[in-house]
Amino acid sequence: MINMVQNSVKVGDALFHQWKCSSTGKLYCIMVHSCSISHNIGRKAKRVEIIDEFGCSVYPELVPNMHYFNDTEAGFQANAFLIDIEQMSLFFQCSLKFLVKTDGFCRRPLCARKN
Repeated sequence: MINMVQNSVKVGDALFHQWKCSSTGKLYCIMVHSCSISHNIGRKAKRVEIIDEFGCSVYPELVPNMHYFNDTEAGFQANAFLIDIEQMSLFFQCSLKFLVKTDGFCRRPLCARKN
């Protein structure tokens, strides 16, 4: 289930991005990865990657590494910022992967701690 709330924000406003799965069973956990910001959706969209394929921040000074609260919840808090896209609205898009637990543990890639 995806809940999206659209509000107007100003540069510097605190934003909390959160992903939560209702149930994945005891065998799986989630990994949020490949997040980007774009000014529109389609072939001509200019995308800026902010979280890489391993779930690590590309710009840790703007966006912290993903924080996992448990097997089915992840998120991070960041302040609204400007990027090199000349548009009034931006689209934030991430991919979500289900990982099979190994011996009851989730084996997500580790990110360098820069935040």
